Amino acid sequence: MTTLIDLNAELAKLKMFRERTPTSTRADREGSSSRLAPYRDATIFASKSAGKGAWERHPDGDELVHVIDGAANPADRD
Repeated sequence: MTTLIDLNAELAKLKMFRERTPTSTRADREGSSSRLAPYRDATIFASKSAGKGAWERHPDGDELVHVIDGAANPADRD
């Protein structure tokens, strides 16, 4: 079954998490991301953040990141 998601409405519910760092905690990120839908054996999430994140590994599969607004620059990673 196909489920329609109003991405603009879902993003409007999220708070912007500014000054993200590799040491940001789950409590720091509270309210800045949400689960939108299951997809095959994974999940589709939405998130709003700015700053630098830690390098992530996904040994069980790939991660697809779609930037809606702004930019993601791998050269900014330490």
